Amino acid sequence: MLVFIYTNIKNMFKFIQNNFILYIFLVIFCVISVASIFRQSLGFDEIVDLQEGRNAVLYHTFDVDPYNTPLTREIGVLPYIFTKDFYKTQRYVLSHPVPGRIGITILGVLLLVTTYFFTKKFFGKSIASFATFLLTFEPTFLANGHLLTMDTGVALFFLLSIWVLVNYLKDQSKKNVVLLGIVVGLGCASKVSFIPYFALSAFAIALYKLFKEKQVLQLRLRSILLFFFVAGITVWSTYFFNWHVVIKERSDSNRVSEKITAYAQHHNMPFLTSIMTFGKTQPIPLGDFLATVKNNALRTSAHNCFFLGTYYNSCSWYFVFINFLLKIPIIFIVLLLVRIVTVHTLKNKNLFIIFLPIISIFLLAMSIDKVYPFVRYLFPVYPFLSVFAASSWDIWQRSLGTKILLAALCLWYVVSTSSTFPNFLSYANELAGMPSQRFLLLIDNNLDWGQTLPDVKHYVDVVKPRTILFSYFGRDNADVYGLQSDKPYGSYRNNEICEFHRVAMHNNKGKDIIIISASNWWFCGYYKQEQFSKNNIKQVVAQTILVFYK
Repeated sequence: MLVFIYTNIKNMFKFIQNNFILYIFLVIFCVISVASIFRQSLGFDEIVDLQEGRNAVLYHTFDVDPYNTPLTREIGVLPYIFTKDFYKTQRYVLSHPVPGRIGITILGVLLLVTTYFFTKKFFGKSIASFATFLLTFEPTFLANGHLLTMDTGVALFFLLSIWVLVNYLKDQSKKNVVLLGIVVGLGCASKVSFIPYFALSAFAIALYKLFKEKQVLQLRLRSILLFFFVAGITVWSTYFFNWHVVIKERSDSNRVSEKITAYAQHHNMPFLTSIMTFGKTQPIPLGDFLATVKNNALRTSAHNCFFLGTYYNSCSWYFVFINFLLKIPIIFIVLLLVRIVTVHTLKNKNLFIIFLPIISIFLLAMSIDKVYPFVRYLFPVYPFLSVFAASSWDIWQRSLGTKILLAALCLWYVVSTSSTFPNFLSYANELAGMPSQRFLLLIDNNLDWGQTLPDVKHYVDVVKPRTILFSYFGRDNADVYGLQSDKPYGSYRNNEICEFHRVAMHNNKGKDIIIISASNWWFCGYYKQEQFSKNNIKQVVAQTILVFYK
């Protein structure tokens, strides 16, 4: 027994020693994330994610948000189950977001760990360490890796699914079929965008393995049915095995379901009428999930689309890609270009395992006009980009000069990212211009998501204004941050979000000021008013808050 314990402890220390660089990056990520958690107010969507996560865990209801699946939200609220107040009132989770954010930070840690060992398996330890370094300091990863949103969860399960898929293509055993069904089910339950991302990536990788590497792919009906069964059960478990209708009741004659029903009745099509009636009245397994998939498929195109300081009637295919180029660090672009130019020098065929998901995600994100060009929708691509960029490691090791250049680029990378702490969400690279001018190009969760209330409070404490009018883009309660208003914060209605809050000041003798969130400046049309024109901006706080004098 003692020999067994000694052997296991010895193996554990050996494992830690062999992967010590990973633990360094995990500590760095955790320190940065936890520090950011305490320095940021709630992002706009975190309110809904906290509410829906609590509803799912406590009441097994999934009705408020018809477009998103629940898994990541459920993981986020798990730390709350050990507190009594979690069961008493919803206000508790909204006023105490730290546990939820810690839950997502744990997913961020798992994503880093998975990226490291995935890369180590296919490319070796040096490239794995470099890829983990790149991902650890990537601003979009740092921005979303601790916020209670679904992006970190879907990125983690997408990477795991690709890894398990590659293993399955090598060994099409029942064990690998079951494992693939589980991770794909978790991915589907984390966010609906996982479905097209994985489907196209899996198809591309399977074709490559089949035609380029001559691997035999045996599509047995039994394996296919087992895969879908396991994936379905996994998804259903995240809905607590609820039965629900696919078409939920709602009084709206413009709904597609109502139009189809009216068409079937008008043209005397009883079979189609029966299908619609069944969908509206008969609860079935996975009904909530199928309803969510249906709602996303029927979602109308994004309108009034903001891009580089201009509103368009709809989003064009290149909008999200340009925003991506503005928000990814320059060193990433350099490393990616070096790898692309020198790809013929890399003999490791596993690079296509990385390249094909990258292409698939970008093609899908750029071809779907139903969503706004927010970079976080590309979040699953970042681990793959980190590996692809890191695979240029051998190029930089050829001479002392290239090693020094790489070291300088990495230092620039760390300094550039760190300078944005804690508001990594508002990061943009040098191509976007001066930090104080980036609100002219980027808004919403590309820049200002309501996360900078602590910065507003700090600014107010320094300048001590006599009166404040504050138009806040966000749903957090600014009263908690010392910005007491004459009306409640937290509304989801656009007109109320745009309204000015009169913030209480006590015996201050400074100027009378007006503060407008950058996103509100655009969304609410304040940029059109002479009083709030660009030329009248007196100061930009934390890249997201515009200050005017009365």
